[in-house]
Amino acid sequence: MIDRLLFGTPSISYPGFKDALRLHASPAAVQDGARALYLTCVTEAMDPAVALAFARKEHSLRWLGAAEKTLGWGNVVCNERWRSMGGACIGRFAAYNSYEQGLFEWIGVMRRVYWSRGLRTISQATPVYAPASDNNDPILYAQQANRWIHDWEERYDTRMLEVIPAAFVVKITGDSVNIREFPGTAYEVIATPTKAASPTLAATGYVLDGPAYRFNGGEPSRTWCRVRDAASGRTGWVVLVAGLTEANLPQTAAELQERLRTCQNTNKKLRTSLGEATQTHDALVRKLQETKVQQPGTIITAAEAVGL
Repeated sequence: MIDRLLFGTPSISYPGFKDALRLHASPAAVQDGARALYLTCVTEAMDPAVALAFARKEHSLRWLGAAEKTLGWGNVVCNERWRSMGGACIGRFAAYNSYEQGLFEWIGVMRRVYWSRGLRTISQATPVYAPASDNNDPILYAQQANRWIHDWEERYDTRMLEVIPAAFVVKITGDSVNIREFPGTAYEVIATPTKAASPTLAATGYVLDGPAYRFNGGEPSRTWCRVRDAASGRTGWVVLVAGLTEANLPQTAAELQERLRTCQNTNKKLRTSLGEATQTHDALVRKLQETKVQQPGTIITAAEAVGL
């Protein structure tokens, strides 16, 4: 098992980070705070999966025990530095105004107390972070944290899906279809429109190489479309599968360019690609796939990716 560095590039994507919080019934996810927490990790160069692992060990990602009142990410003991900054304490632990502040201050502790002193990995840090003298098992602590990160990494890879903005219609051909929060069946179903109630769904973008899904033994599909559920107003993703859905996707370079223009995408690279009218449809699609609509370390929603 890899002994993970405390700081470094993300091991999991933002959708995975949010889903991990949701699966553990995290109050931060319920209050829609996952985005700010992930951004805090990325901005401070902390691997979000490492932060998740420590929080899971300390309070099961549910802020149980003392963390319920302190909102602390990692049960940081109150100290003079925190008091001198006007910080509050509850019992022996530092207390915070929000989950985000608790995470930000915890990352600062991990950088000052551990990373700057050469304790760069989880197993190097845990003997100090969770010493045996406090009835902890630092070896088991590190093993569990590294295992959880490995499992999250397996389930939620860091591949950023390239969203191709386009306005088109998805037709429901089965009785119903699941709309998921993000592309992939590992993510939450946020709506299930029926063919009778919503025979078509308006789409604003798609990915050509998303997670594969096979329906009734048919060919696997990797094309996911970003759609809006008319009943709930929620926006999510459906996979194009024969027997469930079909879509009127752009067929020509000119049509694709026109649909891209109507989406008013603000990405400079995409705007540049629109003027290259001599490209064939396939070449333009390949160029769009190569364009980093979502750069690693940049957290944007699908709506922001297509400029809506």
